[in-house]
Amino acid sequence: TPSFASFPSTRAISPFSRRSFYTNLEMNKALARPGAAKEGAARIAVIGGGISGLVCARRLKELGLSPVVFDTGKKAVGGRVSSRVLQIEGAGKGGVSVDHSTQFLTATEPRFEQLLSELAKEGAVKAWEGPVGELQAGAFTPMDSKQTRWVGVGGIASIPKALAAPLDIRLDTWVASVER
Repeated sequence: TPSFASFPSTRAISPFSRRSFYTNLEMNKALARPGAAKEGAARIAVIGGGISGLVCARRLKELGLSPVVFDTGKKAVGGRVSSRVLQIEGAGKGGVSVDHSTQFLTATEPRFEQLLSELAKEGAVKAWEGPVGELQAGAFTPMDSKQTRWVGVGGIASIPKALAAPLDIRLDTWVASVER
């Protein structure tokens, strides 16, 4: 697998500098969304395959650039958004999916709502129809909310998996430094 150093024409964008990055993307709203990099498109390194890094890379690809995501995950991208399958007696062949991060999410920002709708069409998320609430001293108190609660289909890890699908991902890669 090529290392980060083998990308001499690569520029780096850290998900941690996303405030200025989002500002620049907002100025490019009028650009067409070609969906694929053209031959010779600028290659850009995105360091980190968590949700921010994956969304950043997808947007770069929409803008016609060629992002490469470098992530330290050994098996999958997602950062803290991950699921594990536990083999429990009586659970069936597939086991039980357990989410390590949030069990559901909501969207209050229109672009995030649009992204979730796209992921729903791809089968990665669905609206949660069951109750959500607090369990205290053996009593369940439902939470009231008008917002749609989204869950990952088969576990929350389906979200980063779907976000990563069209991208060039390099797993188990540590980036120690970035040079121009």
